[in-house]
Amino acid sequence: MSAGLQYPPGFIDHLPVIVPRPAPNSPVRAITASQFLSLHSRHTLAADSKDSLLFPYLHGLEGRNQAQNAFFTSPETTVGPTKPASQKCAIPDYRGLMWVAADDSDADDDDEMLWEDDEFTRQPSDTTSLASTDSSLSLVSNLTCTPSMYSRTSIAENPYPVPAPPSPPTYISCSFKSHELLSPTSPTFLPLNVPDGISLRNFGIQTSVYARISDIVVYSPTGQSTSRAVLALAERFKIAHETLAASRPDTAPSYNVFVLMAPPSSLPPYIITHPPPLALAEKAEMHALTRSSEILPGIFLGNAADVPCWSDQEPMTNVFDSSNNPDGYDLCVQCHDGASIPSSQHIRRAEEHLQTLSALWQTGFTSVPPSRPPPNAQSILHLPFPSSPSLQTNPIPAITTFLTFIQSLIHASRRSKVLIYSQDGYTESSVLALSLIMAEKRCSLPEAYLELQNRRHRSFFVYESDLAILRRVEQKYCTPQSVGRSRERGDRDRWPWSNFGRNNNNASPVPAGDAPSSPPSSKVGRSSRNHSSSLPVLPHGADHYSWMNNPRFDGSLPSRVLPFLYLGNLNHACNAYMLHALGITHVVSVGESALIPDEPSSPAPSGKPHGAGTLWLEEREGRIKVLDVQNVSDDGIDSLRLQLRSICEWIDRARVDGGKVLVHCRVGVSRSATVTIAYLMKFLQLPLLHAYLVVRARRLSVLIQPNLRLLYNLLGWEVELARERLQTQSRRSESPEPSSSRMEIDSDPETDSLSLSLHQALTWPYLAREIHNLNAKYMP
Repeated sequence: MSAGLQYPPGFIDHLPVIVPRPAPNSPVRAITASQFLSLHSRHTLAADSKDSLLFPYLHGLEGRNQAQNAFFTSPETTVGPTKPASQKCAIPDYRGLMWVAADDSDADDDDEMLWEDDEFTRQPSDTTSLASTDSSLSLVSNLTCTPSMYSRTSIAENPYPVPAPPSPPTYISCSFKSHELLSPTSPTFLPLNVPDGISLRNFGIQTSVYARISDIVVYSPTGQSTSRAVLALAERFKIAHETLAASRPDTAPSYNVFVLMAPPSSLPPYIITHPPPLALAEKAEMHALTRSSEILPGIFLGNAADVPCWSDQEPMTNVFDSSNNPDGYDLCVQCHDGASIPSSQHIRRAEEHLQTLSALWQTGFTSVPPSRPPPNAQSILHLPFPSSPSLQTNPIPAITTFLTFIQSLIHASRRSKVLIYSQDGYTESSVLALSLIMAEKRCSLPEAYLELQNRRHRSFFVYESDLAILRRVEQKYCTPQSVGRSRERGDRDRWPWSNFGRNNNNASPVPAGDAPSSPPSSKVGRSSRNHSSSLPVLPHGADHYSWMNNPRFDGSLPSRVLPFLYLGNLNHACNAYMLHALGITHVVSVGESALIPDEPSSPAPSGKPHGAGTLWLEEREGRIKVLDVQNVSDDGIDSLRLQLRSICEWIDRARVDGGKVLVHCRVGVSRSATVTIAYLMKFLQLPLLHAYLVVRARRLSVLIQPNLRLLYNLLGWEVELARERLQTQSRRSESPEPSSSRMEIDSDPETDSLSLSLHQALTWPYLAREIHNLNAKYMP
């Protein structure tokens, strides 16, 4: 075996036999807890093997999708002498490892019927059984194994020593159940149902694909290692491998099945610690990103988790007991599809509600009462607002009335606190948030964008279809004269936050939520003007409508993953004026070059050079630095594995120099997302799963989708980073002598330390399954 899990010479042959198989098939063997730990560690480190051995096989080439197979398989692919031409699939010279938990359903009547089948009847094996194994290697003392014990009757009687009473179920991390791998009607692997067409992201089949090239460890969650269910399941897996081998070329590797002869509870905690469900982890990451923050005095933008709530059984004894309203909100506005703009009648009732609260508070005071405290959660005012108001209904008058109502609350003698929220906290509430900024600051739409993005450090997403309504609101509050004045001011002043981090060689990457609300005064002077009128200077005297009116602008800005690191698409990279507006100084183009000048036939704008506003000109004149990573297509074939280190180091040098970096490919979901995840893994020392969820959450409404091979690149990258960290801590120790009483895989201190440092690493089939389940809700 050239890659994957490697065994020392003689290791397999010295393991005790627990279920013989007819020659020439190998038997099911038993392993101890320490042996399993060694296999587990070595399999984890095998993720750093050459992924070219596994691809394109992992795309599902043993399936029946001819279009997929033709795309990934060249006509010269070798076909076995007895195999049909349709099976043009080379089996990788690779050995994986998967572990499966047995339960009572794995020993039902269907399994008993299996042992009566003529094709699979148990026969005495020439392979050494537990009884004939050297006593020093035996796992169960005084155990006699004869051919008769494998008959249906003897299995039912269970001739193995009666195990200890079952313990509470304990599952090994990244375990699978038999129904995820085996057919319910026969001892065969589940068929590879590769979806029609060509897909680079068949995560849903990876469990089945990987099982076909893996050794299998069967264990009992309750420690009943010799139970009928465990042995029956182990044999089913062995027969499945034998059946599959019969359909493959004779040169294909053969695979083993083991039974773990120890309760999982005896394993180290990191082996039985389970990662949180990805859906819950994604939700928590999203809520942390979009938790409420102030976007205007008295107005906060947040998500559904920020809304004060109460129990139905909770009595309301005091309207002003705000213990269940810790943030002190008076009004919560929920933005969602299908909502209507509050009518004048709704607004009048809302005003009456607030007046009633004020009257209740003043009752009992003989003198001027102090300012009214916030109400409890039951007495908060709740109003709806549509996420995308339709222009067909002429909504501007109603929107204006509602904005005026909210402004009256924050300008009253007692300033109210208003929470604007949506379920995710960044999409459905964007129209209302930007409209309020334009109304309150009397600023243009580009200024409102930059106020929310740059000054308030608030991530948001606007659909292109919502730009029309926002421009109508802009016309209401931002007159041509004020637009002209803001453009003049924009030519003179820079936003102070656009220089955040410059010349700060000690800056370190921190999550976006931890970014300071303003730059240090010692670094950057503050303007005395209203921030909405202080815009970053753009080259060639361009104004900020230049980037907003650019045909490539679709309403959204690139996604801010860290204060200095953005993830976006090719259109973002080509809109150089927008890059300057965001303070972006460096661009990483992954497989899609943005260094494209204007068409020669296109006349240059008046007073501006040819190519003005393009990344091509900005890079040429030295205002933006570009790393152009070429020859990497998003085709499931090209790899980024060997380039990740140099790209990540280039990004970090830009950070140290005080720059901001945009990483992009064509759409911003696969190649550039892979690079961004890799950077977080290296310089924030995040596990792959955590880095993936951070980038996924901060890409907002765009679903990141690294293709299969690129995601597998990150598994190897995680191992490489663990090795790198270990080498900085200690030298490699010599391996101790093997145990004289039992054949073990050599214990290597470096391997043990690496395994411990990778305790949060997921196996490939488990990671692929979780991502498939996470994406299922977005798929048709």
